[in-house]
Amino acid sequence: QGGGDLSPSRPVSPSPGRLLMVASIQSVMQAAPSGAQLGQLMRTIGPGETLEPEKLIVWLSEHGYNRLDQVEVPGDFAVRGGIIDVYLPGDYAASGDMVGLPVRIDFFDDQVESVRKFDIETMGSLEKIESIQLVDLKGQIDSSDSTSIFSHLPEDTIVVLWAPLEIAEQAK
Repeated sequence: QGGGDLSPSRPVSPSPGRLLMVASIQSVMQAAPSGAQLGQLMRTIGPGETLEPEKLIVWLSEHGYNRLDQVEVPGDFAVRGGIIDVYLPGDYAASGDMVGLPVRIDFFDDQVESVRKFDIETMGSLEKIESIQLVDLKGQIDSSDSTSIFSHLPEDTIVVLWAPLEIAEQAK
């Protein structure tokens, strides 16, 4: 069999250090944000960073987070004095069985003093977190500055497209 044979009966296992991406044809055909757009759609926050709390509040609001008096579900944020609670969406090892991760960003003036997990039931602060990454929740990208997902992957990435009927339909 040739080196390019990826039949279902032949397992695909990348060598160490190589990425394997399994995706549908529709997902790889969608526009992906450019590197510049990714910088605007994501924000990393950690202790010691200089950041005006008001600027973070505006960023969260503009990127699809819901401001409430108390966070309830992933995508919510709440402000109380120099504290901003954010319920991060997604799966995190640190959150156990729970979906999302509630974090508390504690400010001293315009400096992030600490970032901690907190208990959603008791609202009590828990262990410190080195940093968090906030992501845009709106999912809208500027198509004039978009790119392909392949531009973000190393050249030696193995890409496996599944749903052969969908591939045939898209090829028409």
